[in-house]
Amino acid sequence: MAAVMSSDMDNTDKVVNFIDECANMNLTVSPPSINKSMYQFTVNEEQTIIYGLGAIKGVGENAIECITDARNEGGAFKDLFDFCQRLDLRKVNRRVLEALIKSGAFDEWHIERSVLVASIDKALKVAEKEHQNQSSGQFDLFTILEDNAQSQDYVSCKPWTEAQRLEGEREVLGFYLTGHPADQYRREFKEFCIPISQLNPSTHKKASVCGQVTGVRKIITKRGKRLVIIGLDDATSRIDIVVFSEVFDSFQSAINTGDLLIIEGEVAHDDFSGGVKLSATQIYDIASARLKFARCVEIRLNNDQQSLFSTLKALLKANAGACAVQLLYKNQQAKVKLNIDPQFRIHPTDECLTQLRQLMGEEQVVMNY
Repeated sequence: MAAVMSSDMDNTDKVVNFIDECANMNLTVSPPSINKSMYQFTVNEEQTIIYGLGAIKGVGENAIECITDARNEGGAFKDLFDFCQRLDLRKVNRRVLEALIKSGAFDEWHIERSVLVASIDKALKVAEKEHQNQSSGQFDLFTILEDNAQSQDYVSCKPWTEAQRLEGEREVLGFYLTGHPADQYRREFKEFCIPISQLNPSTHKKASVCGQVTGVRKIITKRGKRLVIIGLDDATSRIDIVVFSEVFDSFQSAINTGDLLIIEGEVAHDDFSGGVKLSATQIYDIASARLKFARCVEIRLNNDQQSLFSTLKALLKANAGACAVQLLYKNQQAKVKLNIDPQFRIHPTDECLTQLRQLMGEEQVVMNY
């Protein structure tokens, strides 16, 4: 399988299909690794396939040869600064570094990908200075000490969201490596959404599923009826959902590949494929599903956060909508739940919830269903 993937590594779609096939064969494909991966897909002593660097978009063969030569000569790369200082930066440029970071090839250093991207310019600057010193043969003791101190000094910044990390993987690998965009929504809507892999006409006559749109096809039947087939993927499995024109037309927005949807429908056996089919009765985007099914957005507060009240109030007003907001306030003596004035109801989009979590804290903002 490693040889098969290496033979078609320039064709991302084929590589993705081969990785799916590996999963079906119970073969493990480990993520790209700057200290283990070669140009092609290889196999280690544990019979695990190691992802080939040549299958990462934006990383050319010359750059990979430069990386493997430096690794063979000087051992494993310790961090981003060590990596840049040991390589020919004409071959391994900023574009290559960004692609390697997004692919997860540097994850073994246990540094956030966002921090690595933010530190590229600094690492390149330190490396260029080091290269100049080596070519001129002149070394300044204080400069060396200063550069060594800088070598561990990454630029601090916020971690990428799960969605940002996954989109970076899809951009350079052609698929999601460390998760799936639907994962966080399947967790959020787990009380009423069923994983696609668990759909069973014997136990579910009706069901709701949450997933990412993989394709939209419009069909006219022999009788002249309009149908839309929506491909949906939730990481557990994929399904083609039949949507009749009246249901499709009732959905206000255009549906595009990559969108995340919650679809309610009737479950039945598919006589054609022998599997399961779902006929849609209702379609929701994420914000609409929250409005439909959520009791409220719960914001947890404590004494130390009183200074944030004015900013919180402005943020709620800026995202006005129909979803109720409840405050769970506690101090050392007691705690209380407060249903706040309807004028502060919000439209619970991802952007709105992200802003609230950045202000109050990741665990302080919860959707209650």
